[in-house]
Amino acid sequence: MDTRTEVIEHYVDNRWSHTGVWVDVFPLDGLGKDDRPFEECLRLRRKYDYLTANVHAGSSTGAKIAKRVLRAIMPKDDVYEVAHKMDDIARQTPIEEATEIGQVVWTFGPRERMPKTLLETAPITFEGELFDAPREYDTYLTRLYGDYMTPPPEADRIPHNVDARWLQKPED
Repeated sequence: MDTRTEVIEHYVDNRWSHTGVWVDVFPLDGLGKDDRPFEECLRLRRKYDYLTANVHAGSSTGAKIAKRVLRAIMPKDDVYEVAHKMDDIARQTPIEEATEIGQVVWTFGPRERMPKTLLETAPITFEGELFDAPREYDTYLTRLYGDYMTPPPEADRIPHNVDARWLQKPED
């Protein structure tokens, strides 16, 4: 995370939304035979999203009201405890014992299920730096997103609803 910057996520409570600019890293977890880890993490992620939500922001007046009502009647779980539960679920099947892998915590669900051979890496260049990435990245991205190389029509693009700014300019 670049701490010389600030990112404010509009739909996230101020306690959680002021961070630096980041690069997402999505660990791949070992998978067993059933899809229960995906289902359990999706349920916990909804709770996590609820716990970190900004009740004063929403895509509509109805969304704001629904958040406030839910905040009043839902249990006051600890957001860190929820995150730890998701991590525990992701660790249930060690990679060494798995034949399939997938991103369990911030998941798209069972379509994340991929052969373990996707863990084989090759160096790729990103922003002028070399990184190890899945050798079969095209297979992975195509299975998740379809034609990921063609941007959707402008009317179908979904913004991230964040503002980003420099707090401290980088030294040249």
